[in-house]
Amino acid sequence: NKIQPMSASVWVDISSVSLDGEPPLNSTPARPAPRSPVKYNQRMARARSNSGRSSLREGSALRESSAAKSWQEPEEDVPPPPTPPADQLDAFFNKVSMTEDEIWAATDIRWNAKGLGPKDCMALAHCLYIARNSTKTVDLSENSIGPIGAELLAQGLCGSCEILNLRANFLQAKGAAALAHPLIACKQLTDLDLSKNRLGVEGAKSLINAGIFNSPALTKVNMRSNMLDAPTKELLQEAVQYKPGIQLLV
Repeated sequence: NKIQPMSASVWVDISSVSLDGEPPLNSTPARPAPRSPVKYNQRMARARSNSGRSSLREGSALRESSAAKSWQEPEEDVPPPPTPPADQLDAFFNKVSMTEDEIWAATDIRWNAKGLGPKDCMALAHCLYIARNSTKTVDLSENSIGPIGAELLAQGLCGSCEILNLRANFLQAKGAAALAHPLIACKQLTDLDLSKNRLGVEGAKSLINAGIFNSPALTKVNMRSNMLDAPTKELLQEAVQYKPGIQLLV
């Protein structure tokens, strides 16, 4: 049998034919089921609540970050003390048995009982200033700095200093007044020894009025043997009552 050729083209409309389970080409896509207004509103409320909590967490984290940043920021630039004459510096280096380069890199400065007096304090302030970013401990106890020397010394404080020992330096009330506000700028100071300085009532009040006992890092202050009467000692105790953990020796 022979197959007869078709005399005309045959067109087949396949738009309505389903192939391999696929929907017909001309079929209208099925619309999603209508949303439940109640469930939709519940979902939106949950989304807003989660967004609010996230914003609160982000805001809290930002505030904590800002607080940490402000605490870590270096203190404002302090103008340097006047540079002493070269002969004064040389004499000072001989007294403390250190060179300027050694002082600049020192983490501990222990110049106790070196015979330092008011005439040495301009060089002393200069040396403390150049070492202010590296020095953690400064021991100047058992010298004779006095109130005039304290005014010069104040110009070199305090940078990164954490421990400052000024015991037995005849600072008196004027010396305490000169050091009070510069000591507040020592934000890393934890241990301060002002014992045996004849500060008296007025010297103690200068420190209290300046707010030194509320310095954030301060954990120990030695005020013993300063000719303080009982009412002044009570004032000192009151000055630290809102700073838990601080050790006050009177």
